[in-house]
Amino acid sequence: MAAVPASAQEGGSVLTLAAFRGTVLGVAQDAGRVAWLQWSPDGCRLRFGSPTSKAIRSVRYAASCNPLFHDLVLARGGAAWAGDDEITCGRMYATVYAYAGGRPRLVQRIPRDCYGFGRSLRGLATDGRAFYYNVFETIKPASAWQCGGGGGCSWELGRGHLVRIDGSRPVALRRLPPTVMFAVSAGRVLLVQPLRASSTSGGWPRAARNGRVEVRDLATGRVQASFRPEGIVRSVALTPSRAVVLVELNGLRSVETYDARSGRLIRSVSAPLSLRRLPPDGNLVPYAVNDQIRVFDVSTGETSVVAETKLNPIGLSIRGRWVAWGENRTKFARIRVARA
Repeated sequence: MAAVPASAQEGGSVLTLAAFRGTVLGVAQDAGRVAWLQWSPDGCRLRFGSPTSKAIRSVRYAASCNPLFHDLVLARGGAAWAGDDEITCGRMYATVYAYAGGRPRLVQRIPRDCYGFGRSLRGLATDGRAFYYNVFETIKPASAWQCGGGGGCSWELGRGHLVRIDGSRPVALRRLPPTVMFAVSAGRVLLVQPLRASSTSGGWPRAARNGRVEVRDLATGRVQASFRPEGIVRSVALTPSRAVVLVELNGLRSVETYDARSGRLIRSVSAPLSLRRLPPDGNLVPYAVNDQIRVFDVSTGETSVVAETKLNPIGLSIRGRWVAWGENRTKFARIRVARA
């Protein structure tokens, strides 16, 4: 069923950009565009719309897919998206797609283990020019041989690598160390030291406590700056001048901003516990709590309410002052935007 643009304002400043039969898988924005991934009975699609126009473009990229959340990023008129597309244990895999020149292409299919062993997809990002994703590798130690059979599970860090999407071809960046999360900007990459081993359920993979965060040159892998936040890093962002990290310590969260050239701490502000992911510019952060969508200002620590929704928002994103998200109902879904 085709998306139906709706130009009427609802609930004050909230606009329904599109409504359709199916499920929203991911949402992203760039200058003037809102994009979303959509599962519908007629296939899986990448769609583009705008808060200022009724026109919606649609690209079908697969005949079928699992309605699971995917990361989606936009740059220079193109897009990339990645996420799990199979959830049956023993047949699990993640897929990475790229869209450029009017054609969607499958970049890589990554088989994975339902217990966390082997390779897994851990993040997707853009520096505004190219797209990158993280392949995290996990070793199964001898002590985990009964994992899944009633015994305990344990994991160890493998090698891992970042990948640049070159057209539709994956290019591994072997000069960079393994990382559990990353961000890219202006020819540099922000890497977070991963936990090397774990036997705690729900604790793998994640950043090491008080681990090292590095800013490196993307081409050479050379370290340009580093710092060690106190606690566990949960999300990161990188701009040409700033490195921003969301840190959790003793059940509390804060957003810390560092100088990307020297590693010097610029500021630290307390953050809501509901904050989960930093946007690429690490400035205004949308998040959901109770029935509200809010925006957190990293510079001031102030929070404002943008909209109210009774449904769990999918793929919250912000660009300029526009906040966009998806809402999934039983058989229908919609894309909504609001001014922050």
